[in-house]
Amino acid sequence: MNLYEMTVNAVALYDLLTTGEIDEQTFNDTLSAMGVEEKLESYCKVIRQLEVDAEMLKAEKDRIAKKQKTVENSIDRMKSAVTEFLKVQGKDKESAGTFTVALSKSTKVNVVDETQVPKEFLIPQEPKVDKSSILK
Repeated sequence: MNLYEMTVNAVALYDLLTTGEIDEQTFNDTLSAMGVEEKLESYCKVIRQLEVDAEMLKAEKDRIAKKQKTVENSIDRMKSAVTEFLKVQGKDKESAGTFTVALSKSTKVNVVDETQVPKEFLIPQEPKVDKSSILK
């Protein structure tokens, strides 16, 4: 019998107890005979193991995230070294076997006052629900 079935049976037993059709001793004996304590203990053991597993997976996720960050930092350093080398050589492009390395010119837009930006450069957005305010 699973915990759901035990719950249904326990509710039925409780109804019998509250209507006076069975006494409290019969109620307790019947629950005991159903193995409620053992079933609950088993569920608690499984829950505890799942909690341990979740903690272990979180720790592994954190370890992998740190490793990913280390690899990404290495990529950035190597790209910077290649860029600096090309700049020192005075070249914008260099062939390297199966690769071609090239410097690209990119510009960054820095908006100081968003109220001064013309409307054609604004992206319209749908209103969003402020869930934090609703919660408060």
